[in-house]
Amino acid sequence: MNTTTESTITNIKSEDQKKIKLLPALHEGSIQPVDEFMAILEMYRKIDISNHIEQSNARAIVRESIGTLARIIDLLISNGGTNAHYQKAISCIKIMRDGAIEVGEHNVYNEFMIQFKSSYRIGRHSKVWEKILTEGITLISNEDTTFPCSTTRIDANDYLNTGSITIVPTHTEVITDAKEEDDLFE
Repeated sequence: MNTTTESTITNIKSEDQKKIKLLPALHEGSIQPVDEFMAILEMYRKIDISNHIEQSNARAIVRESIGTLARIIDLLISNGGTNAHYQKAISCIKIMRDGAIEVGEHNVYNEFMIQFKSSYRIGRHSKVWEKILTEGITLISNEDTTFPCSTTRIDANDYLNTGSITIVPTHTEVITDAKEEDDLFE
């Protein structure tokens, strides 16, 4: 290779790096995670698909942002726990699903949603699971994506089946025998 060709290749690589740096990953402290993730997806769509290095790096940033979005969702639910927090979490899940479909990260999304179900279906935050059911948010199936996916439509829809739920009382019985109550203070 001559020096002119090497210089041109170096310039092309540095231009690619500049474009890639314009695509920031989502951060956990994001106030508007849905809007920020949508902006990341928009920048991803503008990446030159003929440049495999640029596309691969951009996809890695989207994948990282999907992981960050998963942590944001968990934080919204576990630290917030209000209907407003649950609704914001649902909005994040919807945009995460769209992004995962677009960049072929359905396995990351599906794994997160399986863990989500086991964490939130029953218990203190079960209202967020009820919102998943109401919204009909399923796993990503092979019919949803152009990327190879082993989850069928039946599997994706079965995800929403909750089976029987046994509600365990969260309070203890009140002792009514006065003698036993007196014994507690001795």
